[in-house]
Amino acid sequence: MPVSSANRKMCVKCRADVTFARRSQDSKGRYLCLNCAKASETSIGAASISKGGGSSASADNRPPPPQRNPVAAAQPVTLQKAGAQSNDPRGTRRRSARQKKIIFWIIGVGVALVAVVSASFFLLRPTWEEQNRAQIITMKTDADGLLQNGHADAAYARYKALFAFVGDHEIHGDFIKTELAIAKSGMENAYAKAAPLIEKEEEEARARAAEQQRIADERHAAELAQQQQEEAARQQQAAEQAREEAQAQEQDRVAREAAAQHAIRETARALFLKSDEFADWKRKADSAVTDLSTDLIGEDSAYRGLSAEAAASRNLLGLYIKAEGHLLGKDVDASVDRILSDADTKLIAEDLAIAAIYENDKTFFQLLGRWCVVLDGRNAALEQTFDGLDRAALMQGIGDDSAPRAMDRYSEASMRVLQAIVSAQGLGAKANTIISDVQMQNAGDDSAWRVAMRNEEANMRLLLLLVAQEDPATASKIGADATTATIGDDSALRAQQAYLQGKVDALHWLVCHP
Repeated sequence: MPVSSANRKMCVKCRADVTFARRSQDSKGRYLCLNCAKASETSIGAASISKGGGSSASADNRPPPPQRNPVAAAQPVTLQKAGAQSNDPRGTRRRSARQKKIIFWIIGVGVALVAVVSASFFLLRPTWEEQNRAQIITMKTDADGLLQNGHADAAYARYKALFAFVGDHEIHGDFIKTELAIAKSGMENAYAKAAPLIEKEEEEARARAAEQQRIADERHAAELAQQQQEEAARQQQAAEQAREEAQAQEQDRVAREAAAQHAIRETARALFLKSDEFADWKRKADSAVTDLSTDLIGEDSAYRGLSAEAAASRNLLGLYIKAEGHLLGKDVDASVDRILSDADTKLIAEDLAIAAIYENDKTFFQLLGRWCVVLDGRNAALEQTFDGLDRAALMQGIGDDSAPRAMDRYSEASMRVLQAIVSAQGLGAKANTIISDVQMQNAGDDSAWRVAMRNEEANMRLLLLLVAQEDPATASKIGADATTATIGDDSALRAQQAYLQGKVDALHWLVCHP
């Protein structure tokens, strides 16, 4: 390998090139060829001998020689082989470069080997055609045999399976291409021979597929419908739960309000029962019942008896409505007194007991309208119910001057209002039962007296529902007395008189126990 002039090693004495020759170095690291190194050692020894000779006097007179570095003097002269490692930094750099070149050469050779191996693998690996050559030939041979043995339909199916197996793979070999061409011809021949059977099988296959699809669609539709039903049921359940929670909250609110109103009512009731006004009303109620009993003694006219009881019942109702108004903070005294006064004015000149009964029944109905006003804070629909019934009664009475039918109209209207009032106090189921029984009995009955009698019975029983809330025993006794009075008596007038008496007794108890 050629060496540049900068990297050559030259003898410091004779300037000989010792790059590839045996050489030595002096104490300063300079290169010496062997001849110069030996000559240097000889001259050093001779100088030492000559310095040791001569007279002592001359020696004493000469200045002492300069002191040599004992380390440098003692350092031996070393010889280096050609190409041996030295401390020259330029030599170190040259060795590092050679090592790098060797490493790069080894890496390049490895990469080339890997590339060659990979290319050989991809170039020499068998194709799909070569891997499946035997399978293709076997399937074709099977199909040919089936066709030769007269099984055209099976041969067609085998040929079809062969071409499905080959699919879109590329075929390069002439032999396999020829075999596939023969197979295609054989498949066409097999189809021609077994076309009806093949078409039938294919039609059956399509029918089976369609049936399977239909079943799958039906199953999917059923699953979807089931999911929708479940979702609807879940939503309905959630809605019902929300409604129940809302109803529970509303019931709780109503219960709290009812409890608060009850407490207020009880406080007001306790104060009212101690008032002089209540004592006066109670005396009037007792007087009305006593006067009625006195008037009925020896009275042999059922009409006059009915008129007296109807008057007592409407007077007692007026007292009870005033008491309720005071307890609930609704002052209706003036309107109640006006209704009663108007009725009394009309009855002054009335000498017919039947007309008086009708007028008292009408007044009783009008007073129920004032009761709805008092209770309007509990149920706003009560006044609307009364107004509708009032208009209906007036319309039905146009052109009809029959007092019994008028009694029928207003006793039924009173029954409807009492049903609404009693229902508003939580007794709707019992009130509806009473009304249903009366309606069934009145259906198809053309007797105004019997209809009015049943209406009065219903009015008595509706009022007794209110009495039974506080005093069930008294309510039961009043009802039993009225029923007993009608046993064995088929007179509608006397039965109506018994029920009116029961209504008077119920109202008397309500006035005395507001």
